[in-house]
Amino acid sequence: MEETFLDRRKIRTMEKDLREVNGETIYPKEDESVDLSSFSFNGPKTNYEPAIIQNEEAEQIPVPEIPVPEVEETTTFENIELPIDEEEPTVEEVNEEEEEEEEEELEEYSDTLPSAIDLGLEDKEEEVEEEENILEKELPIVEEKTVEEVNEEEEILKTIAERTFDAENGLKMIENEKEPFEKRKEEIKEEMDNIRKKIEFIIEKKDVIESDKKAIEEKEAKTEDPNEKRNVEKERWKVEDKIKELEHEIYDKEDQLKSLDLQLKECELNSEKILVREKELNEELEILRRDKEVIILTQAKKDLQERLEPLEKEIEAIKKEMFDNTKQQDKAERNLAAIASKETSTEEEIRVVERRQSETNDENVLRGLTQRRINLEDKRRELEKERWDTEDKMGDFDFRRKMIKEKYQEVASQAKQIRIEIFAIEDKINK
Repeated sequence: MEETFLDRRKIRTMEKDLREVNGETIYPKEDESVDLSSFSFNGPKTNYEPAIIQNEEAEQIPVPEIPVPEVEETTTFENIELPIDEEEPTVEEVNEEEEEEEEEELEEYSDTLPSAIDLGLEDKEEEVEEEENILEKELPIVEEKTVEEVNEEEEILKTIAERTFDAENGLKMIENEKEPFEKRKEEIKEEMDNIRKKIEFIIEKKDVIESDKKAIEEKEAKTEDPNEKRNVEKERWKVEDKIKELEHEIYDKEDQLKSLDLQLKECELNSEKILVREKELNEELEILRRDKEVIILTQAKKDLQERLEPLEKEIEAIKKEMFDNTKQQDKAERNLAAIASKETSTEEEIRVVERRQSETNDENVLRGLTQRRINLEDKRRELEKERWDTEDKMGDFDFRRKMIKEKYQEVASQAKQIRIEIFAIEDKINK
């Protein structure tokens, strides 16, 4: 039997069949025929061959004309137009745009990075409650010294050592000079105390004799016998002589006191001169010690700041590293959100195409929809791979963030301790 191919260009068909090829749902109209050679199918190329009719003679197959009442078109699942693939920016283009944005942000923060708390390097509850954070507090300026200044400082220290030695020897000599004066002062005071006690004893003795004198005078006033009165008067003379003798003795003792007092004042004057010299030497020693201490403390502060400088640079580098990590993490989070949105959109398209596949019987349309579904599934697969990569990166960012924070805390702890020592030295210098 001779095989004859159908001449599809002469087939009379409904407009609905033709329009459905383009994914549209159209009710048929009567008496329409279409030359399929003028129809261009935009779907994927296939190896589709015309159907072979086993009849000896090919006949034109009439298509029954079915009148369809006009009805208002309603929205059905078939009416949903599939989204047209728009040209989306490539990953490289997106990354370039984001890198440009990051460079602009880095330039903005080039002078001042966010604080350690804002970057998540320090916890708010761990922040020290003081006027200023020790890491943010401005350090005292230590000017770099020239070789001449260093040599001059060494000469000053040498001079201070020599003058300190002389002053300490001077103090030892003063101690030796003070000793005899202090000893003599104690002797004079002790002697004066003894004389005062003797004067008190003489005065008491004189008071007793004066009482005897009063008794004699009363007896004398009552005596009328001249001989007896004469004897009483002689007795009074003896008492008066004793009183005079005691009074002269008191005068002598008082003169001794005056002499000793003058000697004491002279000793005190000499001691005062020695004390003045001692005070001057002590003040000189204090100044020398202070000058030496300031030079040594200043050098210690300079050494600490030299140790601190690389730590602070490392802190800034760590903050920059955390800032970069945070920006990359934010970028990854935005990328995840974008991927999730694309996945949702792609899955919605796949569901639409699958529904259209289940509802169409046209082989060409079915093949086009199948290829469309395959393309969408490939796209979804690529999105899923991209999401996996991004999720892995997010885990890396979290781990890196933890490592950066631990590193920061270690370096910041060292820097804080050095800063505390520097400010303690500064307080000693300024006191």
